[in-house]
Amino acid sequence: MAEIQSDTEYIDQKFDSIDRKKVLISQSEFQRCDFNRCDLSQSLFTNCRFDDCTFQSCDLSLIKFKEVHLRNSTFIGSKLVGIDWTGVAKTFSADFSDCVLNLSNFSAMNLKKRKIVNCIAHEVSFAESNMTECNCRLTDFAGSVFSKTNLTRADFTDARNYIIDVRANTITKMKLSLPEALSLLETLGMIISK
Repeated sequence: MAEIQSDTEYIDQKFDSIDRKKVLISQSEFQRCDFNRCDLSQSLFTNCRFDDCTFQSCDLSLIKFKEVHLRNSTFIGSKLVGIDWTGVAKTFSADFSDCVLNLSNFSAMNLKKRKIVNCIAHEVSFAESNMTECNCRLTDFAGSVFSKTNLTRADFTDARNYIIDVRANTITKMKLSLPEALSLLETLGMIISK
């Protein structure tokens, strides 16, 4: 079984059930690696690179990124609570499916064409982010912040608990479902009777 260490290059490695909480990993590269049921919570990754990696059923809560490159990576069924994703370098391209993203920060990030599908994203900041064509189907956005967010052609079909002020965000051709779409009218001060 592979271990995760600093100053190491990993290619086509599988990491299964690794428990590396509160560790520092620096200057490592991960290419086409699979992380399954790994606990890396509260760890710090600095000057690392993840290309074409998959994280399945992992706990990465409170992980910190500093100058990390994250390209074409996928998170499935993972716990990603309290992460400040803004510490990832501009080469951010990651998709999320069936994940818990609560209390995280995606402010001012480019999330164009990314997937945040069937996730729990409570109290997450998407302020000033580009979410053009982002797939957010079936995601619960209770308490999340959308302010100066570009949601052009974003797909919020069957998403729930979002409050998006139409005056403070770009929502051109955004896809929504009833009854949640009515929340857009509430931000305009309208009272909707049932």
